[in-house]
Amino acid sequence: RKPCWLKSGTAMWGLAAGRVGFGRVPARFAALRWASHEPLSMVDARKGMVFIFEGKFCEVKDWRCTKTGRGAANYAIVYEDLETGKDKEHKFGSSAKVTRVEPDRLACQVMYLNKEKGVAVLADEDYNEVEVPLSRMGGDGSGSHLTEGRKVGLWMDADAIVKVNVLPGK
Repeated sequence: RKPCWLKSGTAMWGLAAGRVGFGRVPARFAALRWASHEPLSMVDARKGMVFIFEGKFCEVKDWRCTKTGRGAANYAIVYEDLETGKDKEHKFGSSAKVTRVEPDRLACQVMYLNKEKGVAVLADEDYNEVEVPLSRMGGDGSGSHLTEGRKVGLWMDADAIVKVNVLPGK
């Protein structure tokens, strides 16, 4: 085994070196976070997991296993389509696979609403602007419940918006 050399001149060995160095993530970027994707068997799906199904981001609300006799088990997954906010149900076979997404979570504030374009402009901790369609902000889609300075939880996958949580209070 070779050690992973850090910028400070010290070496890392073992599991930490495997996660940080050797072409996966350079040591200088180890503290940064990116959204991750991994294949997921529907056998391992649990409540709260975010996955991509039919090209859309979905969150598992409930799951149950059904099996009769010696046949293979089926999994009934109740999920929320995060783009529309509607709950749906689908039955998966035991060998079905989807892509699990671990999104980045950002804390943002509403800067202003642009009702002509139908977007809310949010600012993250570093004051980067993010435009979110008003239809994704909950309520009736007009943004009437939003005020400047309102806190919003934003889940992102690279540049794609996965989920928007308008937090209570201001």
